[in-house]
Amino acid sequence: MAIMIFATDPVKGLFCLLVPGYPLLWAKRQHYYGRFLLVYFSGAALMVLGEVILSWNSFH
Repeated sequence: MAIMIFATDPVKGLFCLLVPGYPLLWAKRQHYYGRFLLVYFSGAALMVLGEVILSWNSFH
């Protein structure tokens, strides 16, 4: 998402890096909200899955 924001406007790209929640606001204004949430939650789910797999291997 940061790459897309930097491509449109470098100042907004800096806001993306410095202001928490700005990428979400930008995605909502640019109608990328659904795609942004899909990628965000997919990444979070993969991180949780990786943690579960690592935890499972440490128990065995």
